[in-house]
Parts: sequence; structure tokens; C-alpha cells
Amino acid sequence: MRDIDIKSILSGGKEDTRSAEQRITPWEEDSAVSKCPLCLANFHQLTNRKHHCRLCGQIICAQPVKRPQRPQLCSILFVVDPKTREIEEVGEGVDYGVRKRKTSTVGGPIPPQELAEEEKFLRGVRICNQCRPVLLRQQYHQQATHVPTFVRLYDAFIALEKEIEDSLPQFQELILSLTHDSQPTKEASAARKRLLEAFAQYDAIAKWIRNLAAPNGGSQERVQIAVMTRANLFLQKNMFPLQFLPMPNQTRKYNGLGNPCSRLKDGFVAECGAHNERIRLMRGCRRRDDIPNG
Repeated sequence: MRDIDIKSILSGGKEDTRSAEQRITPWEEDSAVSKCPLCLANFHQLTNRKHHCRLCGQIICAQPVKRPQRPQLCSILFVVDPKTREIEEVGEGVDYGVRKRKTSTVGGPIPPQELAEEEKFLRGVRICNQCRPVLLRQQYHQQATHVPTFVRLYDAFIALEKEIEDSLPQFQELILSLTHDSQPTKEASAARKRLLEAFAQYDAIAKWIRNLAAPNGGSQERVQIAVMTRANLFLQKNMFPLQFLPMPNQTRKYNGLGNPCSRLKDGFVAECGAHNERIRLMRGCRRRDDIPNG
């Protein structure tokens, strides 16, 4: 689909719009066609108006489905959001493709939702059914480039989970290689630090997913709850081995005072507390990022 100057069309009148549309493709002459080439229905000035496809230029009708003569629509309307470039098909009533702008109803002003649908119809671009695959391809490419926040976070969540699972066996081997009273090697300490940071990031992403706005009781909310449950079980299962590695500066001699296991646990809790503080800061940054500008 070729791009046209949307601003010039919106700011111009009806003739400017038609001129811009005809720059895409030449329009078929009205006098050359007496019936719709797709359903063979005769055109009529009042009951079956002629419409030009804005992509190929041929004349088609805007009649509703009528079996067996017209099993599917001969033409459709679509609109493009000038900001997001999102493509949306517009539904039609039985008005033969012609509609005038409403200013009010019998009961008073037009409701906002109905007014929005009215505007979509009036701004709609008509194409024939044969050119609809072109629109669908463009719509597919547009949607493929726009990945929802939920999908991006979930992909990051799964990728980080796999990264942690791949790193754990190596860390466990490093723990087994240590003697009972030996200090951890630099390699083991660095591995634990990387894992703790990965766990903190994993927990933050899981909570971010859980706190995304979603309809109550909807499928997305159920997935978000399942992600949070999965994250909690994963953390409980896989963070346990980290406490068996002594802190780097921990003394090897206890002189009979205290329990070495409790000292290890205290060190582990202290380090986890530092990472919990990082998580809190990450959440604060995230909340600031979520606040809309202006």
C-alpha cells in the first residue's frame, strides 16, 4: 500500500481528498460500468451507488451480503490511525454505502461511542474484496512491529529463567569442589553475585507482569497470576543452594562460638537484603516510567 499525505487530505476539502486518492491509481470511468463486476448487481443512483476501490480503481458496489448472489461483501471500509498507523476495518449498516453526518438524535446529542463509530465510517477508505488481501498483509506487518508490553515482558521472563537454569549446574559444581572450611574462590563468589542479580531481575519482571493493567477475570489476568506463582516456586527452589557458599570475607575460625551454619545463613540473608533493596529501587524507577507524559 502506498503512503499518501494524510495531513493534506484531512486539511483539504472533498475534491482535494479525491485528487489525492486518484494519485494512487486511476479510477475507472463511471460511464463504462453498469453493474458490479463481482456480484453482477445492477447499479442504481439511489439503491445501489457506484464506489471506486482506492487501491485498484475499479467500480464496485457496497451492498450487504445476499446469498447466493453475493455470499461475501464486494467492498469494505477501513481506517488508518494517523499516529499509530493501526489499520481497522469499519462495519457498515444497510445504507448502501452512503451516510451523512449526524448532529443529533431524537433523544438529544449523539452518545460519544456512537459518534466515534460515525466518524470512523465517514473517514473510511473503501477497497474492493479482491484488494482486501493487500490490506490484510499490511495489517499483519503493522501488528508484527507492535509487540504489547505484556508479551515483551513475558519473553524476557522466560529467557531469564532459562539463563538461570543454565547457570545453576556450574554453580553447584563450584560448591561441591570446596572443602568444609575453605574460603570461596573468586570464581564462585562472582557466580553467586551473577545469580543473585539474575534472581532479583527475575523477581522484578514477574512482579511487573503481575501489576500490568488487565480486565478483571480475563485470560490475561489469569496468565499474570500464573506467572507470579511460577516465579515464587522457581525462586524458592533455586535460591536455596546459594546459602551454602560462605561470604568472601567470612572468617574460617569460629573458636567454638556460635553455629557456623547460622553464620552462613545470616550472611546469606544480609546479601539477599541488599538485593531486595535493589528490587525496590527498580520498582520505583518502573513506576516513574509508567506515568504518562504531559
